[in-house]
Amino acid sequence: MSVPHPSPTAAATLWRLSIVFSALYGPYRLIFSTGEFNPDALYELSQLAGVVVGVCYLGLALFPLFAGGRRDEPASAWLRGALALLMLLVSLTSILILNGGRLSHGAFFFEHLVAPVMVVLDFVFVGRNQFRTRWWHPLTWLLPPLAYFVFLLATGVQAYGWLFSPHNPYFAGVVAGFVVGLTAVGYALFGIVRLRATLSARPAA
Repeated sequence: MSVPHPSPTAAATLWRLSIVFSALYGPYRLIFSTGEFNPDALYELSQLAGVVVGVCYLGLALFPLFAGGRRDEPASAWLRGALALLMLLVSLTSILILNGGRLSHGAFFFEHLVAPVMVVLDFVFVGRNQFRTRWWHPLTWLLPPLAYFVFLLATGVQAYGWLFSPHNPYFAGVVAGFVVGLTAVGYALFGIVRLRATLSARPAA
């Protein structure tokens, strides 16, 4: 008697539910660090991005259920690409620019390393809709980080101190550097999934 194996859909659902846990664990620990809800913690992109990723990936994990089993994933992978770029921004900025990511702290370890890696792996290796990513998608993936940046400027919130302050004499250069860097990283992701699409389309020898 053969033993039934989990379907690819079931495996992808379990994987994405694990992303939900990884993305929400850090924000939960930090937002409730005092035992009470601290909304100010959501001003920082690490926590805000984790919550957004957790909510979005819960929707992606349950998508086959919402679709009545007719489809495993949305037609477009735009959302996954945008979330992958957002989490790379969180990870690379925290580790390389700010404070080394504070990876010895459990909450930051999940926020700055585990969740970003899982989201990028999901975009590159899970499902097939990412193979339909268009050349201009990486440019639109910049919209969520730019929206957060506009929020900082509009509210005067100094979540990152002098780095993103308009009073910083290097403000324009910092902004330009982030835009150029994010664009390059976005197109690197695009190139990887296009390469995977090409390799997947090759007939087996």
